[in-house]
Amino acid sequence: MRATICELSTAAHDVRHFRSASVAAHARSLGLAAGSLVLATDLPLLTQTTNSPALVLAASPAPVSTGVLGTVVTYTTSNIPEFAPGSGIYVGMNVLSLGQAALGVDLVVIGAGGCKAYISSLDFTQTMVGATSTQTVSFTVPTSITAGFELYSQSVALMLPFSLPNGQNAFGLTVSNGVRQRIDSF
Repeated sequence: MRATICELSTAAHDVRHFRSASVAAHARSLGLAAGSLVLATDLPLLTQTTNSPALVLAASPAPVSTGVLGTVVTYTTSNIPEFAPGSGIYVGMNVLSLGQAALGVDLVVIGAGGCKAYISSLDFTQTMVGATSTQTVSFTVPTSITAGFELYSQSVALMLPFSLPNGQNAFGLTVSNGVRQRIDSF
């Protein structure tokens, strides 16, 4: 289903037209076609007014555990924002958890409004500090883990509090998507 900004707005007609025209002008300035968006195909969306892409977590290869060996899984976190604007330092953490929070837990309570935790505990954490916006950490899957066992992971990036536009994110934290991995025996 396609919906325009005008159709989504509940404000008065003149305000809807203004918002629609502003959004269309902004989209044209970014080289995007004006009009409707299909979220399934028009991703990734930008999460800040400074056009910073969202924090992304990926894992590979698939985790395998046999009686004699376990694979080494690499977790790659991309689009980490600078800790302080212009510093060239990127700080983050990858978390492995034995449980998930499927609907996400809103982190507004700690000052990171709009961010959700998709893990239920901090069972294994690894810090990431570097000079690039993409950082990796590795985890060796132990031997003899029962096939079907699931691990959950999510990354966080740290930045100076209130460094986002309009003082957003008082805590100075942004989060990635969650990753669920099912351990296989082959």
